[in-house]
Amino acid sequence: MAAPAGDSVQQLQQIAQEVLPQMVEQAVEQAVQPLRQTVQNLQQTVQELQGMLVTSGNALSRLQNHRNTIADPMLPLRKERHPQPAPPGAAAGAAAPLAGAFGAQPPPGVFPPTWRAVHLLTHAQLDTLAAFYEEDFGHKRTMQLSQRRELFKTFITGCEPQQML
Repeated sequence: MAAPAGDSVQQLQQIAQEVLPQMVEQAVEQAVQPLRQTVQNLQQTVQELQGMLVTSGNALSRLQNHRNTIADPMLPLRKERHPQPAPPGAAAGAAAPLAGAFGAQPPPGVFPPTWRAVHLLTHAQLDTLAAFYEEDFGHKRTMQLSQRRELFKTFITGCEPQQML
């Protein structure tokens, strides 16, 4: 004997209630996946463009700093590196105390205002600048202060010392 039509309809409705949400979820996921990939590609492109903007702005600042006289105001550079992760054992979310955000300029009073100030930088001031930029400027432990200053001059002008005449 055949099952009444009402039972078949109920069985179909029950199957539809179980299967249909899964099918919809799969279809949505398949439709969304290419969009997620597109968003990720756009975010990467934006990050690359921001990097180019910061680098090109710093190139102009370096050129101007190279041309400055002893009393002319220096143009601070923007940070070209993305912040590095905290070292193992550091508190979660901790970064170097003065490490700047990508594209940021140093806080007031950190970047030397003139060439005269560059020539007077101390080890502590150079350490502060290195921490902000997350850049060692080529410093080696055994270097004298004058050598560290020369490395910083190279960083802010893009020119080797013999080219800064």
